[in-house]
Amino acid sequence: MALLGLFRAKKADVLSHWYTPVPNFSTSTQEFYAAVEKELTAQQVPNLKISRVEFSEGGFFSGKREYLRMTREHLVFDICAAPFGVNYFFSCRIAELPAKVSFFGLVILFVVFAVLLVLAMKYLGFFIGLFVFAVFVILLSYLAHILWHGP
Repeated sequence: MALLGLFRAKKADVLSHWYTPVPNFSTSTQEFYAAVEKELTAQQVPNLKISRVEFSEGGFFSGKREYLRMTREHLVFDICAAPFGVNYFFSCRIAELPAKVSFFGLVILFVVFAVLLVLAMKYLGFFIGLFVFAVFVILLSYLAHILWHGP
């Protein structure tokens, strides 16, 4: 389905962004990230995924800067700690991941559900078919909720 463009990646919506320069300061970026990871692991935040990502500092040929990424449900937190000349800076970007289903994908999903409803009512009768279909939709919705948000 990805080839048909039904489920396409969209850019995250940035909710907040801040940075703090620290004059005449230096530390190891890797040690800072490791300390943050250790503290967050100790906090046992449910469904938190921690990773490292690289972003270009500027254009296509510019250097890359490593960020500590924390993802939970629909939210993404990117933290950066890096030297800037003789100074150092810390930054954080909070973004929300949008749904990846396009309108066309929803139309196809609706058609599939309509066909399943008609088949259930045809082979099981109107009321039993409607009941079985409703139970199926409720269970499928619950499963999607668990997969998206975690147990």
